[in-house]
Amino acid sequence: MLGIPLRDYFVRLDQLKTYGPQIKPETLFQRSPEVVYPILVGSRTVSSMTLAEHDDAFTVATLGSSGLVVALAATREAVAKAQNVPQRAFFIVRVPALGLVYLGHEMPDGFYLTTVNPRVANSPGVSSERAEVVLQRLVPLAQGLRDDAPS
Repeated sequence: MLGIPLRDYFVRLDQLKTYGPQIKPETLFQRSPEVVYPILVGSRTVSSMTLAEHDDAFTVATLGSSGLVVALAATREAVAKAQNVPQRAFFIVRVPALGLVYLGHEMPDGFYLTTVNPRVANSPGVSSERAEVVLQRLVPLAQGLRDDAPS
């Protein structure tokens, strides 16, 4: 059975390098054409199916990524419960140049990001931070990368 989908966004390296307090963090979230669907056995997430949108149609892009999707599902469940946020409100935010993945959600006072670590899927972090705080912390790391680094 398919679980609640997660829309996929990414942060470009060039934009992260120039990010500052005057920039709204959500403007850095570039929408990917992909949507990740957890695959469930009962209520347990075991794998994923990623669909890619192209010309108003969806095709299967990948199957698998069990480590990441299990971590995403566990983190989403924990944050949703701790902060009383509907599970449909969450989305993925990737920072490819730094190899980081976050789970994002919007609250009345702004956007929040929670670190997702697939190596620690059984103990998800529920500590969400304001997106601007997370992004500002990443700026020096981004500025230390060469311009031709993968983004």
